[in-house]
Amino acid sequence: MLPDEKRKRQWNLPKFAENLIVKPDVAYRNRQIQVFGSLSLMAMVLPPLAEKIIMVNWLFAAGQIGRRGMSESGSDEDYNPYMRRGGGPHQRTAVLLSLIVWILLRIWTKSLGNIRLIFGPRYVTVVDTVLVNAVLGVFTAYTQTYKKK
Repeated sequence: MLPDEKRKRQWNLPKFAENLIVKPDVAYRNRQIQVFGSLSLMAMVLPPLAEKIIMVNWLFAAGQIGRRGMSESGSDEDYNPYMRRGGGPHQRTAVLLSLIVWILLRIWTKSLGNIRLIFGPRYVTVVDTVLVNAVLGVFTAYTQTYKKK
């Protein structure tokens, strides 16, 4: 090995993702654990609800991502859901990203095959929901579409 190869290489994000990936603080990370953990727990406790949860959990991700970085009070001009129809471009980006990741996750969980049958056929959707929620939680924790002006 050459001396240059021994040094640690710095991992760089692709250009399109440079402004999207932001390391979460502890409070935001814990909020994602609470949101997606609660959805997963609800699916485990009430298995018939799992199908409905897995159909709307991408909306929770889109809402969390689109709101991340904005003021908590909601009094600033950066966020007013009643005055701005359709939200800003960062909210549309959050919805689109969440939907794309959700579709890819659904394809991935469906391709797992018999692994999903570990807990029995009744809990296949529950296992899918927990897996999708785990990945969506990590995705939501590290993604931010809003940038202060």
